[in-house]
Amino acid sequence: MPGILVHLAADKHFNAFEINYKEKKICYGEYSVQIIVDQSSDINLGDSLKHCGMPKPTRVFEKLQWWLEKRFGAEFDDLDCKIEHGNQQDGISCGICAPNMIVHRVLKEPL
Repeated sequence: MPGILVHLAADKHFNAFEINYKEKKICYGEYSVQIIVDQSSDINLGDSLKHCGMPKPTRVFEKLQWWLEKRFGAEFDDLDCKIEHGNQQDGISCGICAPNMIVHRVLKEPL
């Protein structure tokens, strides 16, 4: 499942996206200090900027969906913010943390 690093220039923020071509699914994930899935671990699902009112990157999803539909003939299921990640401790490290999500997902490197 390929990972894509996307820079949202207007928000000065990076997102990691995952596209599953076989199952026709797409999702994204960002480092979070807010949403804990398992209280006993540092693994989360969520968006690092949700606590600042950061919306879902809808425009990116729309552009990716357009390309995927043209290239693969179908709209992909939008799984929303589902990529596993660790905790970002500040508001400026997304450019380092987002690629870490991809490396963790693909190569099983630690978060």
